[in-house]
Amino acid sequence: MSTRRPTRTEQPISTQQPITVDALRQQVLSLPRLIRDTTWEVEDRARHALSIPDLLNLRLAVLTGSGDSYLAARAGQFAWQALGGVPTFADDAITAARYRVHPITGGQRLRPLVVAVSNSGEVARVVEAARGARGAGATVLAVSAGADNRLGDAADAVLPVPAPAFPPGPGVRSYVMSLLGLFHLAIRLGEVRGRYTMDEAGGLRRGLEAVADAIESTLDDASAAAIRIAEDWAAQGVLEFLGSGPGRASAGYGAAKVLEAAGVRGYDQDVEEFVHLQYFAADSTVPALLVAPTDTAARSRVVEVAELLRTLGRPAATLSDEPLLGHYLPHSPGVAEIWQPLLHVAPLALVAGELMRVRGEEPGRGGRDGWADSADGSTTRDSAIYRPISGAVPESISGAVPRPIHRN
Repeated sequence: MSTRRPTRTEQPISTQQPITVDALRQQVLSLPRLIRDTTWEVEDRARHALSIPDLLNLRLAVLTGSGDSYLAARAGQFAWQALGGVPTFADDAITAARYRVHPITGGQRLRPLVVAVSNSGEVARVVEAARGARGAGATVLAVSAGADNRLGDAADAVLPVPAPAFPPGPGVRSYVMSLLGLFHLAIRLGEVRGRYTMDEAGGLRRGLEAVADAIESTLDDASAAAIRIAEDWAAQGVLEFLGSGPGRASAGYGAAKVLEAAGVRGYDQDVEEFVHLQYFAADSTVPALLVAPTDTAARSRVVEVAELLRTLGRPAATLSDEPLLGHYLPHSPGVAEIWQPLLHVAPLALVAGELMRVRGEEPGRGGRDGWADSADGSTTRDSAIYRPISGAVPESISGAVPRPIHRN
């Protein structure tokens, strides 16, 4: 196991500047350069984060995080499975910490790799997941802005993915860095396991870098569309984001950003599950944003769901490389489906920023009034960390373990 850790000069530079609509927009506009400037450094670090034997012997991976980091795990899951050929769970941190890892490591029958993602490295539940997984015998890799934090201390190794200092925004540049880390790890995993040649791995890395070009060519049109969507939906209290596969991670990111930035209750749903559930809601005035790129495995079902939304008269928008339904939130074509969550960050964050502007909101409600407890991050950082007894059946499920039947 490699234990390479960054020097202090590689640690992120913090800033206390207030988050404004312009700061958020500047974060989005900076993404093409951020990707070009950092992707090959991240690639080099990903190449050395885990040893070749660790990658060759890998049989199961668990990607985990909280908030945006959990969404990054959901986005990364499909790249890990498609490129690495390894069964991969994407769990929120409390599921990984208290329900997933201990049952599958019992008796050392299986030693999974747990990749714990947290930009700050201080989120209590992610630290708990890392500590618990390592105590249960799993290998733990931290993906974080730096190593000098509780998550770095809890992990076997750290992949540092710091973004250069910039005026703050609610999870834009930091989210992109987490995605780059997970995607480069996926490419490296498949390369070491012989699923493609070194030249083909290089092509995958160049394709990932080229997402910067796709974002850049999208920004002007996406900015104008985001303004139209925000002005049309400004009075809405609920927004629904629909997607499948990697697009479900994008839907989750869109829902998270409008909630965090503009205070709008956003939620995401799989396009198929929508037909089984929210389709029957009596309120047909809730807007739906459909993640609908043309070159995806889910496209045929997405087109059908678009027609259902049209029949219901639901306000709608389409995030895609071609118009389909309602407002058109455009992005460039030609990006591989597994990389599309990276492409979608820009248009979705632009919508969140414009909603923030027209509603006169501050991210996180400004950390005031009933939200004052969250102002310094203590609501996620200072939670008590649960410590299960190593090797024991968790008390919460012990009653569900069948007792042996003794026969005479």
